[in-house]
Amino acid sequence: MLLVYTPSVTPRLGYIFRHIFFRMLDVEISITSSIEKFVSHDGAKISYSEKPLGKELFFYSSKILFDSGIQDIEIETFDWNNHPVFFKVPESSGIPFDIFAASFYLLSRYEEYLPHIKDHIGRYEYKNSVAFKNNFLEKPLVDIWVNELKVVINNKFNNLIRKNNSKKKNSSNL
Repeated sequence: MLLVYTPSVTPRLGYIFRHIFFRMLDVEISITSSIEKFVSHDGAKISYSEKPLGKELFFYSSKILFDSGIQDIEIETFDWNNHPVFFKVPESSGIPFDIFAASFYLLSRYEEYLPHIKDHIGRYEYKNSVAFKNNFLEKPLVDIWVNELKVVINNKFNNLIRKNNSKKKNSSNL
């Protein structure tokens, strides 16, 4: 079991952490906002906040997962491990971008909820998407990022995650 500390457990945060850890990586997680519970935990643990609490694996948090509304967000991409990423974070983070916020942005199709001009049959025009504008429309970026996250976590916690992500789960388990 992996314990996750975050200052606030929101629906967005719960959704993306369950999706990445439970559905994609098949890792049991517990999310807490209790510093005492987190600090006293002896097993594998990560924090998702603006600063680490100790020597845990730390991931800097952007504010999108703590917001409740939809706001226009300026997306600036850069490369990490030869893949486009966004939501750059400080160097103290385990990886140089907020993988959880970026994954939520893509999986929720966040940008489609913003005001936009629709195509001729009333849909969001793909040419307006961050994926099209940054040439990753046909790349499974969230899958790629999660595989990279798995490596980072396994390096820290001695192969905590053993699942081969290329295997598909039975859809009844989702």
